[in-house]
Parts: sequence; C-alpha cells; structure tokens
Amino acid sequence: MKNNPLKLKIDKEYNKKSMHIFNENSFKTVYSFDFKSGNGKMVSYAVFPGIYLVHNEIHGFEINEFKRIDSDQEITINHCKKGRFECKFKGKYHYLEEGDLVVATKTAEKSYSTFPLGYYEGIEIYINKKSAKPFLKNVFGYSFDLNELYKKISENNDFLLIKSTEEIDHIFNEMYYVDEKIQKMYFKLKVLELFLFLKITPLNNTIENRPKFSKKQVETIKSIKKELIKNIHNPITLEYLSKKYNISITSLKTSFKAIYGKPVYAWRKEYRLQIAKELLNKEDYKISEIANKVGYKNPSKFSAAFKEYYKLTPSQYRSRKK
Repeated sequence: MKNNPLKLKIDKEYNKKSMHIFNENSFKTVYSFDFKSGNGKMVSYAVFPGIYLVHNEIHGFEINEFKRIDSDQEITINHCKKGRFECKFKGKYHYLEEGDLVVATKTAEKSYSTFPLGYYEGIEIYINKKSAKPFLKNVFGYSFDLNELYKKISENNDFLLIKSTEEIDHIFNEMYYVDEKIQKMYFKLKVLELFLFLKITPLNNTIENRPKFSKKQVETIKSIKKELIKNIHNPITLEYLSKKYNISITSLKTSFKAIYGKPVYAWRKEYRLQIAKELLNKEDYKISEIANKVGYKNPSKFSAAFKEYYKLTPSQYRSRKK
C-alpha cells in the first residue's frame, strides 16, 4: 500500500481528524469522512498500477476541510450519477449535471467541494501517469498512450465538461452496481473500454453551450437560497427576491435553475418536504405542527404534497419508521 499514489494524495489533502479508513486491502480501500457541514464515503479500487476507480458519495452542501494538491502527473475523469457538482474554471462557475463527464489535468481550476443540492454520487477514474504508463504500454497486445490523452485535454485548456451521451451512460452506469465476486475483472474491462472511447472520440468542450456565471451572480443566487431556507414557513414571491437582491426576475429564474437544477418554487417545495421527512423521524411534533413548520397552513394539502413526492402519506411514513 506504500506505493498507492491515490492514498498518498488523499492523506495529504484531507484533514486527518475528518478522515477514517475502516476497510483496506490491496484492491479495495474504504474511506469515510465527517465534515462540519456533512459527511461522505469514498470507495477506492486499485484497477491497474496507477489507475483507480473511486465511488464517491457526499451528503452536504460544502466541504472546506481539505486542501487541493495538484500534480502534473494526474488525469482525473469524473462522472456524475446523482446530484450536482460545482466547477470553477477561468473565473466562471459551471455545473456538472447528472450523466455528465469532466475530464481534467492538474492545471484546471477545479473546486470539488461544493454540491448545490446537498448530495452527490459519482465515479472518478484517477490516473497517475508515472505509475500507469509502463503498464499501459502493452495490455492485451495493445498500447494505450496516456501522453496522447493528456495532450488532447491540454489542447482544450486542461478542462473538458462533456454532456451526457448514450456512450457515456453505457460505460459508467454499469459500474455502480457490480457483484463483488467479479469487481476486479469487471472494473478492468470497463476502464479499458473508457480509454478506447476517449481514444476514438473527439474531445470537444461543451461548457460553452451552457450558461456560466460570475462569482457575484453565484453568490447572489446562494444568498437567495439561504433566504428561502431561513424563511421556509413563510411565502416568498419572486418579485420580493428580485427587488431585495437587485436581480431581474428572468435572471433569477435562469440562474437558480442552472445552479440548483430546478425552478425556484419546485426546489423550495422539494426542500420543504425533505425537512418535513426529517421532522417526521422524530416523535416531538404532530403532523399538523410539521405542516405549519414547513409552510403548509392546510395539513391536508401538506399530506397530499408529501404523498405525491414520497408515495406515502406523512402518517404512513411515520408508522413505517417505528
């Protein structure tokens, strides 16, 4: 394990107090993270020398308890399965959506610590060029040239955000649910399939086709989201938010949806119901009290909205949790 470049990198980047290793062998290492604002789990698989498949799960909006250490020997490939992932590139903010792919080298300006929806699940392929290159010179009689891949990324300013495609879905979606008995061989085959895909596919950066936002715009929308959370029990209009935060209603609606993946009112409804579910897990409140706390004056309307979202009424959900 001393020659595991990914583990050495994680040890340097993360605060030792927040990171715990509770399962480790030559193939699989499981890390858990406890942050001030959330928690996470990282399962790393040593697929080939210098090449690791990492399954990431994060619960929290922001993770600030790590420092990024870059190396010119790294290539990272990230696939988003659930949630959203904030990327900062050349002073602008972009958002990795479900099904999307980010391919990057160390020189990209990356921020992997912000998750606008409060959760994230994805797979990262971490490649250490120095360790991987000798092995990839001859795999099944075929040579994979990492320098060629690195050059293709560099020619696109070291950062590629590629929209979801059927080919990407096919390669990655099957990696999330693999029987432990076949993981070693299966992950090898899938990583090689990914390399072949990247070799024959023109890597065109698709971030230019999406809205991008300045730091000021992002901070304004995040302030609006905080207000929606703080006043969860009160009705708030777009007109009020537009005037208070000095942003047009059109820009507010467009920016909010791009950052959080849903229109303002749809996001707020989901958030209210998620908070309601958390309160239902406690016995301290009556259902009518919970309805009022999350902004529903009419318990019947709350019950109908909860059932539509969770397929159970609040009382059915609470009884199942007992």
